[in-house]
Amino acid sequence: MKTTYLVDELGQLAATMAGLSKRQTEIKNKLKAMNDTEFEGGLFRATKVEGDQTTYSSPAMIQRLLDMGCTDFLDEIATVTHKVSIRVVAKIQDRDRKAA
Repeated sequence: MKTTYLVDELGQLAATMAGLSKRQTEIKNKLKAMNDTEFEGGLFRATKVEGDQTTYSSPAMIQRLLDMGCTDFLDEIATVTHKVSIRVVAKIQDRDRKAA
């Protein structure tokens, strides 16, 4: 099965999405820097929401439990997930690397 078209389309989509994501981040940062909390557009409305988020470090929690002598739980909390990913790079970069 020829994959040239699929690989090229995937690479083009990844490049387009990267550019869009970068622009989205730039716009969000500009809105975050403003004192307003609500922003009106012609088609969309944006709202700035602020809050605190608490996260816990799993390795630190596990180490703390191990330090306390608790080891029976390790098999119960462990999860193994099989993942497959596709990495796409522009062919121009590959040619530049070979020339170097």
